[in-house]
Amino acid sequence: MKPTSAQLKQIARAHLQGHYGLPMGAMVVMGLITSAVMMPFGLMLNLNYSLHTLIIYEAAAWMISLLSTVFSVGLLRIHLRLARRQTPVFSDLFYGFTRRPDRFILSGLLMNLVSLITALPGTICIYRGVFGRTFSLFAVGALLSLGGMLLAMVILLSFTQVLLLLTDHPDLGTIEAFAASARLMKGSKGRLFYIQISFAGWMLLCLLSCYIGYLWVGPYLNQTLVSFYQDVTGELIPQ
Repeated sequence: MKPTSAQLKQIARAHLQGHYGLPMGAMVVMGLITSAVMMPFGLMLNLNYSLHTLIIYEAAAWMISLLSTVFSVGLLRIHLRLARRQTPVFSDLFYGFTRRPDRFILSGLLMNLVSLITALPGTICIYRGVFGRTFSLFAVGALLSLGGMLLAMVILLSFTQVLLLLTDHPDLGTIEAFAASARLMKGSKGRLFYIQISFAGWMLLCLLSCYIGYLWVGPYLNQTLVSFYQDVTGELIPQ
């Protein structure tokens, strides 16, 4: 019998007990680095708001999101080592940069491509509705955007294990990881979706605390997702 969401959370809390400091600190450093890299582009946009600077800003944000993907591999490495009763170190945060980072960047590109393709019809209709002052076209675009978001969510659920697989298997190729993730997630997408939405209340509290609470909720969520990964790969050891 598969462990429930509550059981996976219990396992995650057991692995984190006495070890919150490192994942919390790694999250803060990751946020500071990405924010520092993004800051000049934000200042440029504020000082000279134009289509040209907006395009540069959006391109920079997209590139930095790929940088964040590589950093997130380091966070996953920390949580995987905690789950295996190993001792993670702060340098694990940079693990993704030393293990063929092109694999992680390509995985981020492919996932962004799925989101882009599913969002494109709605986005086009919305922009045409706004600039053409056609409310009906705008309304259609809004519905298409909502449908696109749901479609992207369903598709990407199959690929939620890609980064963990790439982190765990340095010789695994990106396309192989996507195929392996799809196999692992057969029959488990609903379980993972339930686990994700079960953190909605915690996320609301994070929002109310100006995201300060995410310093605790983030590691808790990540550790639970690692426990789920161990479950679908057959590695999970009952506590």
